[in-house]
Amino acid sequence: MVLLEELQGVLSRSGAYQVGERYYGIWQDYPFSLHIDRIKEPGGVTFDFRLPATLEGGLFKEMKKSLPKGCQWTAAGGSRYRLACAGGPLKKADTTLSSVLSQLTRGLRAAGVAPTDVCPLCHRAGTDAYADVGGYTAVHRACVDQTAMNTREQAENALHSGNYVTGLIGAVIGGLVACIPTVIVWFMGYLVGWLYALVPLGAYYGYKLFKGRMNRGAFVCTCIASVIHLFTIEQLIFYFMIHQEWDIWPSIFDTFALYWSFMSISDAFSDMAMSIVFMVIGLWISWDIIRRNAYTDLGMANEVKNTLRVKAMPYDAADLPNGEEGMGGPDTNQEESSEVL
Repeated sequence: MVLLEELQGVLSRSGAYQVGERYYGIWQDYPFSLHIDRIKEPGGVTFDFRLPATLEGGLFKEMKKSLPKGCQWTAAGGSRYRLACAGGPLKKADTTLSSVLSQLTRGLRAAGVAPTDVCPLCHRAGTDAYADVGGYTAVHRACVDQTAMNTREQAENALHSGNYVTGLIGAVIGGLVACIPTVIVWFMGYLVGWLYALVPLGAYYGYKLFKGRMNRGAFVCTCIASVIHLFTIEQLIFYFMIHQEWDIWPSIFDTFALYWSFMSISDAFSDMAMSIVFMVIGLWISWDIIRRNAYTDLGMANEVKNTLRVKAMPYDAADLPNGEEGMGGPDTNQEESSEVL
């Protein structure tokens, strides 16, 4: 049987449902999330499990070796593990996807790695639902609701409080502080271009420290402060060059005028080409931080809410086909799983 055809039965028997591009279900009381890697035959799927603890090295290797050809058991960080199955090798080995899952979960249970009943949000037992909180796992529905509410309140405060003016002042100050390492290193006789990447980061954290409004305006202010300090570093280095050459401490305004008396804008940008490259890298890093702002936090909280499903009552073993063990699963009154193909 082609893997993706059999997957329909696995999803149905595990009470799986779809949220976005992932499926969520329960197999023999072990929650999993699933992603279809290859739609075309023979197909490929990946199951993600969040276990109650990390597996010991010996147990992990033993489980990895016990799986049939075409299945890979890998660590995904922390207590999260991944089972990737390729349809071609499974078909040749005459092994079904459901038997692989049953073998895996039986091995975990035999090793004492039982399904958890401890909520990762409050660290208390007695869970009543499942949700994807860094992995699909048992949770308290009230904890997920409370976390989503807290995130929403924090997001609204971040988006509607704060001030662009104070934020920009903070960005300028933070960027200026971040200029210091570059100037010191130059004064010691070195020129390290990557230090320019620190300026946008300093500007962003200065913006945040001075209570700037935490929306996309944070990136605009960070860019403005970074451009200002690109020239600031150039002027400070030029100032110290004058000092070293003539052993004087001139006015910064005099050295500024002297600099632009023989440097055109094109000459200045050409001279700062490498500095600009590293500062752009710093801006890219800052953007990666800034874009995970209140909007992102709110979106992630909503995604967690979308994966929330209340636990179902345990199945009666007599009602299960072929004498399978009870697989548990979300409430069957919830939304039905979507078609795979």
